[in-house]
Amino acid sequence: MSSSPFLLAKAGALKGKKFTVGVTKEDIERVGVFEKENYSKEFVVQDGNIITARGRGFIRFGQYFGNALNLKFDERSFQE
Repeated sequence: MSSSPFLLAKAGALKGKKFTVGVTKEDIERVGVFEKENYSKEFVVQDGNIITARGRGFIRFGQYFGNALNLKFDERSFQE
């Protein structure tokens, strides 16, 4: 299981937020901490100041994270 979104959900930080996580829909229901109606199949999801990603979205996650921190970088330097 992708632990970061799981820990955010367990702490209540994903309550009412759109999210993605690298697990099956069955696992989302089984662990019982996710609001399954807010799940997205996208590789990276940003809802307010919360950014979640699935494994293959790590480059895009870095771009979202850099933008959230107002870092200056050339996004073209990062290819998926």
